[in-house]
Amino acid sequence: MTSRRTIVSLLLHAAHGAGQEGRKASIEFQRVICAGNLFDDGAISRGGGQLVGSTHADKPFADSGGDSCSSSSSCSCQRQTPLAPQLRPPVQAPGVAGRPRGHSAFSLASPSQCPGALRTRCGLPGAPTAPFSTFAAAQSAADSGAAAVSIGVDTSATSATTAAPAAANSGGSSGGVAVDDAALLSLRAQLADSLAVCLGMQQLDALLTRPGNLAAVDEMLLLTALDVAHRLCASVSASVPPAPTSALAASVKSSAEAASDVLTRLSELLIQRLSEPGALSAEGAVKALRTLSMLRFNPAGDYAGLQTMAAFYREAVLPHLDVGRLAPDQAARTPQLLADLFFAFSRLFDVAARREKELQNQLLAAQITEEEAAASREDTSGGAGSGDAALPPWERTAAGSAAAGGYSGAGPAAVENLVVLGDRQLYSQLCKMLATPGMLANVPSKTLGTLATAMATARFTHFPLAQSIATQTLLRLQGTGLAGAAGSAGVRMEGQPIANDAMATSTLSNILSCLARLGYEHEALCDAVANWMLQRLQGFTAAAVVAAAGSGGGATGTGGSSSRGSGMGGIEPHHVVDVAVAFVRTKYENMDFLLRASEVLQLKLPQANPQSVSMMTWAIANSKSGQAPEFDGVLAALAQRMVALHRYSMTTSGSGSGAGLAVLPRHLACMVFALARLGHKHVRLMDAAAADVMARTEKYQARQLVSILRAFTLLDEYVPDMYDRACNVLTSRLRALEGQSAAALAAAPPAAEYVFTAQHYADAAWAVAMSGHAPQVPELMDLLAARIMEVAPQLGKACVVRAAQAYAVAGTNDSRLMEALAQASRPLLMDLGPEYLAALVGAFAEGQHPVSEEFWQACMDAVGLKVPHMERPRRDMQLATWRLCDAFRRHPATQQFPACRDHYVLPLLDALVESQQQMLAQQ
Repeated sequence: MTSRRTIVSLLLHAAHGAGQEGRKASIEFQRVICAGNLFDDGAISRGGGQLVGSTHADKPFADSGGDSCSSSSSCSCQRQTPLAPQLRPPVQAPGVAGRPRGHSAFSLASPSQCPGALRTRCGLPGAPTAPFSTFAAAQSAADSGAAAVSIGVDTSATSATTAAPAAANSGGSSGGVAVDDAALLSLRAQLADSLAVCLGMQQLDALLTRPGNLAAVDEMLLLTALDVAHRLCASVSASVPPAPTSALAASVKSSAEAASDVLTRLSELLIQRLSEPGALSAEGAVKALRTLSMLRFNPAGDYAGLQTMAAFYREAVLPHLDVGRLAPDQAARTPQLLADLFFAFSRLFDVAARREKELQNQLLAAQITEEEAAASREDTSGGAGSGDAALPPWERTAAGSAAAGGYSGAGPAAVENLVVLGDRQLYSQLCKMLATPGMLANVPSKTLGTLATAMATARFTHFPLAQSIATQTLLRLQGTGLAGAAGSAGVRMEGQPIANDAMATSTLSNILSCLARLGYEHEALCDAVANWMLQRLQGFTAAAVVAAAGSGGGATGTGGSSSRGSGMGGIEPHHVVDVAVAFVRTKYENMDFLLRASEVLQLKLPQANPQSVSMMTWAIANSKSGQAPEFDGVLAALAQRMVALHRYSMTTSGSGSGAGLAVLPRHLACMVFALARLGHKHVRLMDAAAADVMARTEKYQARQLVSILRAFTLLDEYVPDMYDRACNVLTSRLRALEGQSAAALAAAPPAAEYVFTAQHYADAAWAVAMSGHAPQVPELMDLLAARIMEVAPQLGKACVVRAAQAYAVAGTNDSRLMEALAQASRPLLMDLGPEYLAALVGAFAEGQHPVSEEFWQACMDAVGLKVPHMERPRRDMQLATWRLCDAFRRHPATQQFPACRDHYVLPLLDALVESQQQMLAQQ
């Protein structure tokens, strides 16, 4: 077989005007047919039966918009669709192979038509068009007497040589053309019938391997073959082949090998048809690529080849999808095709990028940057002086991108991600076409989910398109109302019509989740989604769970599942979790929804997987209302569910079953740290986490180990053996990176297990020191100190304070480290709250570290601004006041520098402490 990398080089050549000989031969052939009246109108009109129906339309892909497009082989067999592929007799000319030519107005570089001629059913001039099938076209040629030579057709093994005698006897006459055409149509009819009855991947592989079959495949057969391959790959018999029981069975190609060969042949055929002008319509090119993307098979072979293919689609396909130059019926289908094309390339580039080490390093670096930015925002949100909240979402995100160096141009539409998977120009053109006003008004709701998934997968943020998706989603949620809820549940309400396009819960949660991942915030959309979800969760009670279980669709055991939609009208646990996480990411607060979602999820916990359990805990911990006592019950239930899942995962780890229920290190790290932030200490969960860390320490990433250590320290749960194992792994990984600077590691990150961020250096030092484990691991503390000095300017407010506090408790004598922390905290002092100021000043006073007059006076100035806050009758403010007064009195800098010794804040603190003591005495 020809290499796909060799074939793909034909695409750009074809896009720039190759194939003029084929166009001239096609024009000449049309003139011959016009004069010969080859086909009989009455005979052709017998067709119309659909050859192969959609075999996978019932497969749910709602989260990614996977089923928003019907089966790719449903090509205009029951209705007239100008974009759909139809058969064209082959062009026989010197040096031009016989290939079927596309017929529609969307055909790529379609041949010129005779002036004033109308299209016939086979794409030829003469009569109005009408739908037909492959078999009907072949039968019509036989009824008209054109096929005078008898052609024997064996349905089990057909060769293209059956047409050779007819072509040899034709002598170039019109009758010879008819005989050759009838043979080709008969072969295509047989191929269509064989594809319709394919039951295994090996059978499809054998069918495509036969000589001459691939040469006879036209657009509709190509799409049909891809559809059949999709069906077979999705079937259990194709994905799980039986073990060979004999030498003969072992010699037979496995289903996986046959699938790879089949998709490779079909991909090469697709690229060949794309390189031939007029051989494939724009609609067929999009549908074929969409099916391959659903199979996660890269037709171009690698990332570079896919970029070439994307350039061809950008130059040759997109111009044929411009709604401004199309008829109304064609323009109505264009938004779906554009969405499918966007989704296909985003998924294919995502698959291809996994084999590109350099690109993976860029993605990891971008992920680290995003984590550091999130940590910085978390610190900033707790202090004063943050002005971002007044900005609209697009300007706030644009400002963040500009600070990172990824923003160019003016206006929200110019925001560009630092790392984009795929062809940025193709994505930009697609988004601009889709963001046209009114373009998305009539598309199915699943298409909106497809577009949101495509943008999130490609990491390409286009705010006008995101705005259009959010607006359309909001309008549909407001328009469906109670009728839409009843329609989605299959219940007709009296006096209320059923909505034709009731949005599925999976689609809605996917849209909101993808927009949140892109950094897009839309408060009105969040309000509508919260109200929509609350209406559907309102009637869900424990009695509903019992009733659902009694009907066979309720909760099952640890590894069980329920029927789709049982109990909550199609709402599954992960839908609730996705919405809650999206709300937290967009800083949207709705305690009513979060509380109701937690109650419902608690009832559905037997169906929740580790990802849903850990992320729901994370969402509650990061919500402003997460500290409310109403969440204590659900947090305890979530912790208990994670313990049960961990036990189940450990007992079935070697059996290969229950992959979706496997508890990974990231699940435990995320959940334990989230509970620690809330102050919830679940003993059995802590024991399970400690045992897991000791059992598989090497499988934890460095950042996950730091989260575990910090969580245990926050909850005052000291496990010496676990601390020893975790600290030893952290020491070895830091030692392995000792010769590389932090800047070099940020530009070219190592393996994920070795990645540290600036925040994690400070957190690791704080967790080890505050737990009292620092004397056992002096090398780790020294390695962390060296890194903290290097990244000190990048530390946020909380990280600076934790680092200073850690080394003050550990009793360090490194004046360089404390000086670096003092310089890093200098511009942050005015934004620190009283508690952070007390911790920072107390850390310098504890070790009597020398400080400059400017730094110590700046600390006093910052405390002076916080005196009104410390006057509040709160226990935390009283403790902060006492710690500040004691630290300033103990540090020698206060008496050393005259400006500090006579500072106005000292008598204010003394008076405040005295008044607080009198208040306590009276109580």
